[in-house]
Amino acid sequence: MSFWWVILVIVIMLVIVYMGSSNKAKERKEKQDSFIKEQENEGVILSNKTDIENGIIAIDKNREKIVYIDDKGDTLVTKEFSFSDIIACELIKDGETIYKKSATRTIGGAIVGGVLSGGVGAIIGGLSGSAKEKEKINSIDIKITLRDIDTPNFKFNFFEYKGTRMFLDLSIKSAEEWKDRITAIIEIQDSKK
Repeated sequence: MSFWWVILVIVIMLVIVYMGSSNKAKERKEKQDSFIKEQENEGVILSNKTDIENGIIAIDKNREKIVYIDDKGDTLVTKEFSFSDIIACELIKDGETIYKKSATRTIGGAIVGGVLSGGVGAIIGGLSGSAKEKEKINSIDIKITLRDIDTPNFKFNFFEYKGTRMFLDLSIKSAEEWKDRITAIIEIQDSKK
């Protein structure tokens, strides 16, 4: 009989933990939605909203800004990055840069941006390779370099291994989309010069 009591206690503990994390996720989502609605009431239209490990990343096309909402604390904190201030974008897997795009205006036009690790095929292969490779990925980040002395760069964390890789495929897809989106922003800003 004591075996079944142990199993019952374990099941009850798992249910309590699940309900607690579910409530926390619900509260987080409500806080995000409320904040975004406030922003929209002030005329800020956010598109391409994506939940990432360290908050939400979105685009405000009207004001030409990337908007980052840090929702990990008690209050929401926003950071905005003007398209014109972005001078480079890096896709980083486990601390290693596997893609980098630089604005031509930052290097005098000598090189048109840069792709590391053998081109676009290597980028996609580097992130979305075999299932065995995916199991080894511990972090995926996008780093932007900015024309700002006080904040010269910022890192968006799309995946951080925390005991499970359940959402790794979704994180890879989101990181690749944002890498492409920021690359397009850099290209558009370059074409304006």
